[in-house]
Amino acid sequence: MRTKTFELNFGKCKKLFLCFILFSFIFINLLSQDIDLEKTYTISKDAKKGFLGDVKFDPVSGNYTLSYITVAKKKYARFEHYSFDKDFEFVNMEPEELEFDAAKQKYQWWKFKGDYYIEGLYADKKGGSGTFVLRRLRINFNYRWLYGDYKVTYKFLEKVKLRTEEGRKYYYYLDYLDEQTGELFVLCGIKDKNDKESHKKNFVILKINDQMDIVKKYQKTLSEPTEPIFMGCMLSENENVKEMVGIFGKGISNHKYVRLNSKLEEIEDVSFTADPLWTVDFFITNEDEFYFYGPSAEKSYSIIKIKNGQIEYNTTTDKAELKKKLRKPPSQKKDPEYKGKRFFLDDDLITKDNDLLVTGQLIESKFNLATKEIRDVYTNIITFHFDKNGNLKSQYGVDPKENNEYVKMNGTPQVLLEGNNYIYWVIYETRGMGWQYPSIFRIDKNNNSINDPVTLGNKQYFLEYNYPYHESVEDNKLTFFGSDKKGKTIWFCRIRLD
Repeated sequence: MRTKTFELNFGKCKKLFLCFILFSFIFINLLSQDIDLEKTYTISKDAKKGFLGDVKFDPVSGNYTLSYITVAKKKYARFEHYSFDKDFEFVNMEPEELEFDAAKQKYQWWKFKGDYYIEGLYADKKGGSGTFVLRRLRINFNYRWLYGDYKVTYKFLEKVKLRTEEGRKYYYYLDYLDEQTGELFVLCGIKDKNDKESHKKNFVILKINDQMDIVKKYQKTLSEPTEPIFMGCMLSENENVKEMVGIFGKGISNHKYVRLNSKLEEIEDVSFTADPLWTVDFFITNEDEFYFYGPSAEKSYSIIKIKNGQIEYNTTTDKAELKKKLRKPPSQKKDPEYKGKRFFLDDDLITKDNDLLVTGQLIESKFNLATKEIRDVYTNIITFHFDKNGNLKSQYGVDPKENNEYVKMNGTPQVLLEGNNYIYWVIYETRGMGWQYPSIFRIDKNNNSINDPVTLGNKQYFLEYNYPYHESVEDNKLTFFGSDKKGKTIWFCRIRLD
């Protein structure tokens, strides 16, 4: 932007100075009006050694209760329940000590099981032949008291091949392991010596228990050779497999969608046309609505919605339209945009108006000078915004503040929240493991614009691992929970949504 130069006398300077002060006050006020309240409080040494396990909000009084947990003795857990009023003023703290079993029964949100392991299975394929191979797998779960979750490690055991009843081999494509039961769901093709393309027409999904017994089987035969491009699972509240969906059609225009229940019984079978080079990044489900999306040929992006077993829309946005509808924050110099590269999903949102927003991060393969190896790194952050008919409204691209090695290797988490007139896009800026602070972008649903971010915590307070925020639908507010680096001073920051 070009600017003019001019001279000023004292009188004019004084007027401009007053105007600048007024403008600064208005500008600061516009930013600060997003923040409803911000306070800190110092917790005990015991609570600091543990983790924030639960947050309860009373919509009537507006009070908060934060429950911290730490190990007290070998079989006891110590709880400290901190109560704060609606203005985050400290009310009281109630300590509690319970045996593990009693604590698990009283507090369902505490998912403690001690250290344990299960025997499961690992699916793979043998070299270029693609022959399906099974390995026994030991999954170790070690509880982390600092975070309140489990560190999961895997140990591969002996290898076993599995064949059909007729003696034919399976060709491995995709699999999903139920880590709660150790059961394995595997999508394969059936190989046949007399038909080299048999495994591209005759498909089977096997449900295999931890004893390597096939307990359920689903078979699908297609009229022309192809390959599966996606398999996804819906989980129950206990995180067991509830339903499965799959899409076939790699390299051909005719695609097939199937939906199965946990017994591998077919619920839906839908045929549709899509780009032969279409791949599915992920899918979203909202009751009987399913959205599948991912890149197509020529750096395009396709999205398909299936509702009650029928195609509701099937749209593709080409690269010219993607570029045309790119939006970025006003002060941002870079133009991050989708260029057909790999896209890692972070969050999605179906709005009240049935718009679909998908946010994630691009992944690129880059050469590392230090290790002299090619590695995958996370780069630009993108959100696609589709209307209720699957047409692209906008592509939003932002350049994160933090771009350190940890971020490049692990990415930047994000979340999408809906207000009345705005979508709130929260970026968890990451300075290192466990050190994240929020930057909030506001997307206007009426004109599809995006503002400059409001950053909270001043890089001094970092979000809680288990409960980074609480959304209060009743009064349309969002409260962030965090602490300083030492974990002793906890931080509350509440913002007003529209």
